[in-house]
Amino acid sequence: SKTMLAMRFEESIFKAASGLDDYRKTIQKRLKKLQKHYAKQQQKGAGEGGDKAAAAVNADLTREKELLFESELRDKYGARLLYIAKHADQAVAATRQKSGDHKADVLRQHATNAKQWAVHLGIELPENCSARSAFVRQEKRDMDFLKKLKTYLDTRVENIRSHIVKITDPDLFLEDALSKIEDVFLKQRVAEVFQKVLKEADPDTPQFNVEQMKQLIERMNAPVPIPRRNQEGDRVRAAVARIEKVRAAAQALYVYAGLPLASKTSFPGAIVKCHTVVMECLNELEGEFNQLVKELDDKDEDGKRIIQLEDAWNTPMQFTEESEETASIDEGPDSKRQKTDETPTGPAPMVIRSRYLLTPGRNTFSSLLPAMKRKKAILVRHSSATFVKLEFGKAFEMIIY
Repeated sequence: SKTMLAMRFEESIFKAASGLDDYRKTIQKRLKKLQKHYAKQQQKGAGEGGDKAAAAVNADLTREKELLFESELRDKYGARLLYIAKHADQAVAATRQKSGDHKADVLRQHATNAKQWAVHLGIELPENCSARSAFVRQEKRDMDFLKKLKTYLDTRVENIRSHIVKITDPDLFLEDALSKIEDVFLKQRVAEVFQKVLKEADPDTPQFNVEQMKQLIERMNAPVPIPRRNQEGDRVRAAVARIEKVRAAAQALYVYAGLPLASKTSFPGAIVKCHTVVMECLNELEGEFNQLVKELDDKDEDGKRIIQLEDAWNTPMQFTEESEETASIDEGPDSKRQKTDETPTGPAPMVIRSRYLLTPGRNTFSSLLPAMKRKKAILVRHSSATFVKLEFGKAFEMIIY
């Protein structure tokens, strides 16, 4: 039929076009040629034949408009409908667990409607979408049907997607919220209020100017060196570089809030960019930290974990208990204690051994005094006790009685 030929013709032009503008330009050229051709036929022949040709031309033009309108809806709402179809089941399950069956059923019904709209627009549902075969595309998709579908899409799609994003991906929800907040920052009254409040709150009078913002953005976007294999120093330097990027992003966000409105327009999307940099760096730092913790958990030749300084505040410590058994007189001085069959279960406990270092009336160890002098030890004398205090910077303090 002519309708089928027109659909094939439209599909061939759509696939051959490099973009939407190219597609529209090609369609307009072909339509002008068709209008001229059929207009000449109408002038030559009148009557029933001319009316049929005009009706066919009008039907073809109407169908072309319908296909073009459907393509515009698909380009505008396709990505959001696909996100809803991909994450709807996960969001419904989480809502059912937290808020009950009623809210979960309401969300499921809205997600089902969104999936049906996607099918009407010719969008293929993802494989993890439940009940894919239950959705059927409308055969007759005229202009009235498409306009009604557009009304649903305009009023409901964004709200459904926002609920699903809030449940399944909080980071993406925060990013969307920040993109909306940026529009608020670009209002004259809001920019003046922020600039006034920040200048009054900070006694150091920070530089809210374009040059400072450019320097922070440059630091924020600085590349992180790739660590070489088995090079611990490179990995530490990369982690420090990411921390610096996070600091620069926070400062850039602060300076952006204090910029005047004319300067804010020079940095479009600055809030979302700062958020993206911070999230990427935090994710990388989390992976690096986990890997460093695994490598620091070393063991000695006997398979026991090597005790390190970090264990002082990360791991509970256990003291050794002195055995109450003593050798009897009859057994003699060379007698040994009997071994028991008790074997400790679980990880090997951490052991701290105590030893007398400073005894009244006796000389100290030859290596002890120089070490205490290097640490700038402080000798404190009281009527009841005397002790030595060592300070390890601002990290912690050690007292030796």
